[in-house]
Amino acid sequence: MIIKYIYIIASLLLVSSCTRIGECGADIKLGDIPLNEDSRQFIPYTGNEELTFTNNQGVEHILKSIEGRRLIDSRSITRTICNNDMFDTQKEYYKSQMEEIVFTDSNGNQIFWIRLLTRIINDENTNENTIFDLLSVNIGIYNSDSGIEAFGGELKIVTREIQNQLNTNQMDELRIESRYIGDTILYNRSFQNVYKAKAYENSKSIYYNKSKGLIALGTTNEFWVLVN
Repeated sequence: MIIKYIYIIASLLLVSSCTRIGECGADIKLGDIPLNEDSRQFIPYTGNEELTFTNNQGVEHILKSIEGRRLIDSRSITRTICNNDMFDTQKEYYKSQMEEIVFTDSNGNQIFWIRLLTRIINDENTNENTIFDLLSVNIGIYNSDSGIEAFGGELKIVTREIQNQLNTNQMDELRIESRYIGDTILYNRSFQNVYKAKAYENSKSIYYNKSKGLIALGTTNEFWVLVN
């Protein structure tokens, strides 16, 4: 009997939600914003690379791409203009793209996401959009029992400002704390136009540039620099 009542209530809820679907109307497409070639060059990989890093003892640390380089159609939402419930909303959006590549170490325990996508921040007061391409690099630790356990570090680079410029508050909200350090030498290897992620206590630092991609990573105890 209890199961019967649950079924009846669930059916009524379904009927009620179905009558509301479409009240907001279809999402509104504002246009297309594909990733441009200059932004895409911040991912300097074809998808079948093997990256070799060494520490100061010459010990190698090798990363391989596990799925290749992927370009995916996406949506960049500007704002929600109608919201009756989770099944009935109406949003304004641009058709956009996301590009990503994932590397992992030989044991599959350490995972690196490199992802480029178009982001939009809408000012609710003026309804003005700030549109930009954002590159992010994340380090994750994989556990076979529980999946991705933690992110050890993150680097973010604004590769293209399409409409308006990010202000300080927006940069803080997005946690864009990477800084451009220019040309640098790491373990007697020269790298140009380098970005460095802000390192927090016990986190991994990340060094990155447009021509090589991921060039160095480290913790308080270990530091690894790209060889090839």
